[in-house]
Amino acid sequence: MAAFTRAEIHALVRKTINEPTANVFTDTEIDDLIDQGARSVSILTLCNSQTEIEGTLVEGCMYRALSTHFTKVESVWYYNGTRNTGLQRIDPRHIGHVADATEDEPRWYFIFEQGLFTWPPNDATTATIGNTLTVLSYAIVDDYGAGAAETLPNEVQPYCIDYALAWAYAKLGKHSLNRYYMQRYLAKCFSHRRNVYDAIGMVDSRDRFDLPDFTVQAQ
Repeated sequence: MAAFTRAEIHALVRKTINEPTANVFTDTEIDDLIDQGARSVSILTLCNSQTEIEGTLVEGCMYRALSTHFTKVESVWYYNGTRNTGLQRIDPRHIGHVADATEDEPRWYFIFEQGLFTWPPNDATTATIGNTLTVLSYAIVDDYGAGAAETLPNEVQPYCIDYALAWAYAKLGKHSLNRYYMQRYLAKCFSHRRNVYDAIGMVDSRDRFDLPDFTVQAQ
């Protein structure tokens, strides 16, 4: 179900810029603006929540490539077959201070370049079949989506109209209209994020745990 299909947004953009048939803009160019808007909306509003479960953990390994294009990670937990344990987020630089690389169950994590890094490295027990790492996050959509498969929630789908109009008017040299629609677009996105996401009162993932520096010796 969709509040607006791609074809409807396409038609609205053409009607607003008074170009009912392709002249300055091809149909592909307008569809590209709609897709870019969908990606931008998913980043600014955090409307696309995703869960990715990583299985087949490898002994001695601390890196997993993530298939989802995450924009913000809320939490990661480890399941050892009987219980779930939440991992604490650390700054990537902290691992460089750890001298002891003894394998064990994962306790800390960080995200870098679409990869999940956990510490300590997995031990043999962790690599047992059935043990998993679960990532809770917000992801970037690839495009607006076809009919009945729209990637954005209904309430934010119309935001793509303002985004597409803003850049269409920029190309037409109508900079006042470009600024008007871009300001409308940003105001809607930030209002949605503030009223929906921030109001939930979720744990701030920037409140990271500092890994002790074992290289410091008492004098």
